Amino acid sequence: MGVCLAGVASVLVGSVAAGADASHDARIVSGAQPATGAELEAAATAKLKAREDALAKAEADSAAKLKAREDAVAVREAAAQTVESKAAVKTFGQGVWTVGKDIEPGDYKTTKTVVGDCSWKITRTGSNGGDYIDYDFSVSGGRPMVSLVEGQTFDSDGCGDWAKQ
Repeated sequence: MGVCLAGVASVLVGSVAAGADASHDARIVSGAQPATGAELEAAATAKLKAREDALAKAEADSAAKLKAREDAVAVREAAAQTVESKAAVKTFGQGVWTVGKDIEPGDYKTTKTVVGDCSWKITRTGSNGGDYIDYDFSVSGGRPMVSLVEGQTFDSDGCGDWAKQ
């Protein structure tokens, strides 16, 4: 009987061992958690790689969105700068200005009453200031006004700022 019991015991132990190997193989095939250290490390490495890939994609998406926003801001800034430069052209100070290039054609008046010596002249552009169209070299008060046409040069000294009317 002892031999019989030993035989039954060895069959049971063998069956349990075979079942454990089968269940281990079933876990690997079914995607269940691996049992060995190497399998655990491989699974962790795969998860880490997937997370790194997802993070890299998210960073690339964020960078693309940021670039699109920066481009949109640059377009708006350029448009605002164009408007500002056109507005700035409508007001100018002392100096020599080419009408149609530096300032817009039109009627201009000093922004404040002239105090002290003020002189201005309008000449044909390219004439080196020698071909006078209109001038006043002795303004001593008031708010002078001039009409400027493209192709003219306007030279102002001591009159303050001029604004388009």
